[in-house]
Amino acid sequence: MDYPANCLHYLTLFRKLMSDFSLLKGVTINRAPFFFHCSPSWSADMVLSDCDLWQVHGGRGQVTLDGERYDIEAGSSFIYVPGMRLVGTHDREDPLRVFAVHFTPQFSRKVDLERFFQPYQGWRLRERSRFHDWALQCIDAYHGDPVIGVGQANALLLTMLFQLWREANARSVSNKDAGVDALLSEIRTHPERKWTIEMMCRFSSLSSTYLNQRVRAKVGASPMQYVIESRVERARTLIEESAMSLEEIAYSLGYRDVYFFNRQFSKTTGITPGQYCQKRRSA
Repeated sequence: MDYPANCLHYLTLFRKLMSDFSLLKGVTINRAPFFFHCSPSWSADMVLSDCDLWQVHGGRGQVTLDGERYDIEAGSSFIYVPGMRLVGTHDREDPLRVFAVHFTPQFSRKVDLERFFQPYQGWRLRERSRFHDWALQCIDAYHGDPVIGVGQANALLLTMLFQLWREANARSVSNKDAGVDALLSEIRTHPERKWTIEMMCRFSSLSSTYLNQRVRAKVGASPMQYVIESRVERARTLIEESAMSLEEIAYSLGYRDVYFFNRQFSKTTGITPGQYCQKRRSA
């Protein structure tokens, strides 16, 4: 089961708060993050003094948060907040294995922490192996380089929180919008392909009319214009980070006419590729 029993309430609340996640500007880890393998006799009854990200990577149990009970298993994720009462038990035959990190979030304006993080209580992580790797890296970074280690750990924790938001957000996206998102990602990854509307419709399994509507709603451009913008963005990166000539860059992005590449680049950025190259070198 992907959602807690009262998921409709949480999903409604979550949709209201989706855009607010951009208010989260950073995090500070308050004590060393760790994995703990609960002993068979483990139980908990405590009031939290700071925020605590819990990710369950094995075992089965239950937690009660301010009277609300959740069954937990591998993949369950929680973000506890200060003042919240947590009561926890687990199956002695299948003890919990949990990654935990206490932290303080920084927001661009004052928020109600319990209300802000409520939609994420009990989410089942879809990419558990990725979160597990990030958790190990977070622990290693925190105990690693004395100059940058804690900063790296904070960055990894922030990455986990944003990925949690993305996974939860993805659950409320329709299959049609998921097809559009996958298409846009593919265009960004492979802008050099000879994209046509027919190809994009086949890839996303959508009609040309609906595809055009949804792409415009998401990125403010038509599908073909988005291909051009993705090519120009890749060209800018190659100009900045490679030793390729402008002709080589044009060919690598699927252009067989360098003049046409120059024209699309100029129309998108307001300057020619050559001018952009000179601007970057002078900078």
